[in-house]
Amino acid sequence: MAASQPPYLFDRFYRCESSRANPEQTAGLGLSIVRSTMQLHQGSVWVESDAVSTRFMLTFPQPQQ
Repeated sequence: MAASQPPYLFDRFYRCESSRANPEQTAGLGLSIVRSTMQLHQGSVWVESDAVSTRFMLTFPQPQQ
């Protein structure tokens, strides 16, 4: 993953590399749905990437007692 890509990963219809997926079968909505769902539940999502791996982190709020 290129260093310039993470800020755009959660945008609707964004696709990283057209060579990695068939554009006719994907819409680029998956991560935007994840972000919207996390925001709806007062959580957050972010990505960290280096030369070896890419990690997606999700944080959830503490349950109400």
